[in-house]
Amino acid sequence: QFGRAVGISADGFRIIISAPWEYVNGIFRTGQTKVFEDTGSSWEQLGQDLNGSAANDTSGWSVAMAGNGERVVIGTPYHDENGFSWVGQVKVFEYNSQGEWGHVHGRNFNGKRANDQMGTSVGISHDGTKIVM
Repeated sequence: QFGRAVGISADGFRIIISAPWEYVNGIFRTGQTKVFEDTGSSWEQLGQDLNGSAANDTSGWSVAMAGNGERVVIGTPYHDENGFSWVGQVKVFEYNSQGEWGHVHGRNFNGKRANDQMGTSVGISHDGTKIVM
């Protein structure tokens, strides 16, 4: 399901593409998201793969990209947390000077209860300062 969710920067030079059912390191449906940049002659991956953390996370069910392409949001609605199923999780990443995607605020946003499925849909403002989930 590469392309389940997609996003594009305002200038069209960066795109985000998810594959929520991707097996990562042999783990079932962990999910994977990639960001690409148009170099003028080809699309090159920008930074590392952004992977889910556990089986059945389906990370990348939803994605969004800020207008400048420097900040992305990834929804993982089937993430389990603290013994609860399908709590859901949202991660925000920012592209840094080391050429990697780093967590914004160093944490994730999790649902509160079983079946909250936080991350089913996500969005980010044009300037990347506000997110919705």
